[in-house]
Amino acid sequence: MSQVLHSLRAALLTYPAALSALWAIPDRAAFADKVAEIARGAGIDMAVADILAALTPRGPATPAMPVKAASLSPSWLPSWLSITAQGARLDWIYAGGESLTAPFADQDFARLAAHPLNQLLPAISDPGELGALPGPDQPIDGMIFHISRCGSTLASRMLAQVPDILVLSEPQPVAAVLSAHNLVRIDPKVQQAWLNGVLGAYRRAAGTRRLVIKLDVDSLFDHARLKAASPQTPFVVLHRDPLEVLVAQTGGSEPRPGLPPPEEVARWLAALCLTGSKAVAAGARPIAYKQLPDAVLYPARPFLGLAISDADRARMAAVATQDAKSPGKTFTPDSLARQAAADERLKMLARQVIAPAWEPLAGLR
Repeated sequence: MSQVLHSLRAALLTYPAALSALWAIPDRAAFADKVAEIARGAGIDMAVADILAALTPRGPATPAMPVKAASLSPSWLPSWLSITAQGARLDWIYAGGESLTAPFADQDFARLAAHPLNQLLPAISDPGELGALPGPDQPIDGMIFHISRCGSTLASRMLAQVPDILVLSEPQPVAAVLSAHNLVRIDPKVQQAWLNGVLGAYRRAAGTRRLVIKLDVDSLFDHARLKAASPQTPFVVLHRDPLEVLVAQTGGSEPRPGLPPPEEVARWLAALCLTGSKAVAAGARPIAYKQLPDAVLYPARPFLGLAISDADRARMAAVATQDAKSPGKTFTPDSLARQAAADERLKMLARQVIAPAWEPLAGLR
């Protein structure tokens, strides 16, 4: 990195108003012209051609500028946490207060990463700095847990249509922090401080908006840690007929290559259901797949306690007709197809291995 480019990046990071102005310019040529103008005002002479050359695609391995996490404004979001034998880094991405409406947060982060500002300022910090960041300054407004393939993406995409709700769907840094002890030796208290820090960064980025986080499936095993980070947060656990989930996870009677044996998948799903029951005992609300989308749209009890206006509900209803993971495609119910795709082996596993753990979660026992 040239010294001039380093100086430019450092200057921009300390000038939030400049970042906000640049965020409003998605055109690369116009963006570079504005950067050159701002640079001259800061006493930095950098040619427009050199600024354009510095705009590089973003990725977890992109050479980046180390920054102090505590110095970043709330417009910056943790986007990727990498922990390897070679070291660890936490990537940050500038979001400019935008809504995140893709099925998954990493898709939103990829879109944001294509903006010239994020290509000019690939910022990273030491993950250890998360422990020094304050936790959520107010409770997160809701968290969605699930046992997989049971409507959690649908629920999160519906809520993302509400302008004053920021939805983060399975943000990778949260999952990476929760699993960090599997990769490095880390004190549980330090790990909890990292979790508090990353959730606090997301809470501050939401600003005056309500914040809902949909967790990845294995985060259900860590519901107590997440509850400790934001004790007043309402939680839900989405679940579904175990045979339908098992078929989705194994490929049914014609399993896809590379998948674990059905017996292993069944034991994992049973463990999720048992943990889900513990989360419910700790205050989470169980919601069945067959209750969607009405449980979000027209609830007798507001979903996650969130007040929704009629106008917002209309936007949510429109999204509910689409395939949650493939926006633009019409949703096709698949429960009967999944049941039909199950052979006797899968039916036995669902009945004998998963159902005894799922039934208490579903309120059947």
